[in-house]
Amino acid sequence: MADRPDSPLVNPAGAGMAPSAEEPSAERARLIGQEAPDEALPRVYVARRVMEFIEGAARRAGADGAAGFLMGRALRNPRGRRFVLIDGCIEAPEVESAGRSVKLTPRAWKALRSAASSAFEGREVIGWFHARPGEPPHLSPYETFVQQTHFGAAWQVALVYDPDSGQHAWWGWHGEALERLGGFWLWETPSCRLMGATELQRLALFEPAQAATPPGVREAAAAAWQRGTWPTSRAAQVAARRRHQGRPVGPRWPLGGSASPGCCRA
Repeated sequence: MADRPDSPLVNPAGAGMAPSAEEPSAERARLIGQEAPDEALPRVYVARRVMEFIEGAARRAGADGAAGFLMGRALRNPRGRRFVLIDGCIEAPEVESAGRSVKLTPRAWKALRSAASSAFEGREVIGWFHARPGEPPHLSPYETFVQQTHFGAAWQVALVYDPDSGQHAWWGWHGEALERLGGFWLWETPSCRLMGATELQRLALFEPAQAATPPGVREAAAAAWQRGTWPTSRAAQVAARRRHQGRPVGPRWPLGGSASPGCCRA
């Protein structure tokens, strides 16, 4: 069966028949769980550092959950068995938790796509991962819809992980049906590309949302402007805003005497 180029995240140049290559040797890969007997399902090799990166992201995220893209290469062995090598990962900079689902925000989708196309040369989007603490590793109806809509190529997979229990489940395509795969192969390779939210911001691929203006500040400023009493200097404006918020008007640090610990060190 030819790979289906029906995923918006698949590079059109690589959407046809996957290249032929040898699978990692038994000395460099270890089976976790039981392998699916059906050879129509893709065999999954995941770098150890990628799994450690995902576990760390899931624990940092806590109850909100974590998600991101799995990066690597889609290949076939000389006998025609499809397999994927996952040696890259991009952590979503923000997610929304909705019941038993983890949702990527539109801003997160944009950042992930930009990173995948600009910072992972030689790799493509192999699938996605999402982690929900305390939830069994299954695909919710929403997550199934995401897989069908964005990760529909025959070799694209999904990983669901529960950091509390350590349980994980992989899902892949069997023809037109999305099925749970068996185990996966933990792969030892020094070549990995891992990108967290901090690096996305450093590369200007994601900007945090601006903090909302406190309630009443805009209204008070507009009323002062109407009365002609709104201060014109920047310092006076800051003092007026602090006064309205009930915050100290003076400087944060004293102008004389010793500075606070850790301040203004050479």
